[in-house]
Amino acid sequence: MPPQDTNYDLALIRWGCQTLIESAQLLGIDDELRPRWQEVLARLTPYPADGNGFMIGADTPYAQSHRNYSHPLMVYPLHLVTWDQPESRDLVTKPVARWYALTGAQRGHSYTGAASIYATTGDGERGACRRPRARRSAPTSPSAFPQAVLSPIRPRSRP
Repeated sequence: MPPQDTNYDLALIRWGCQTLIESAQLLGIDDELRPRWQEVLARLTPYPADGNGFMIGADTPYAQSHRNYSHPLMVYPLHLVTWDQPESRDLVTKPVARWYALTGAQRGHSYTGAASIYATTGDGERGACRRPRARRSAPTSPSAFPQAVLSPIRPRSRP
């Protein structure tokens, strides 16, 4: 059974509705769907979290290494939960600390995401110092994708 109430989905829904409302206001548009967007925001469940910070979903803790930082998406790049909110500071830093603690699957883009999250706290050096580990963990191309998934592009022969 897939995880329920995933933070990835909740963050994108919350960001989407907030962005629609703010964009309509900025543009002076009285959109007929605004009440629906507001209703979705009002009824949206809080982000699932435990002692380690944001979880994958309501029933799924972050328990094994993974290359993506989708569980703290509301921190970065969406900036819905920020260091400037004192009550959220543990939720900003704990998921990244846990993510680093469970090693093995991180790749190049994992470290740029973590450095970006730490930079929002004013401590970008903490994330930047992890980059050498990324080079040792798996070979990557300049695009940060693992070399194993990249294949050379060959022109097709014409009939």
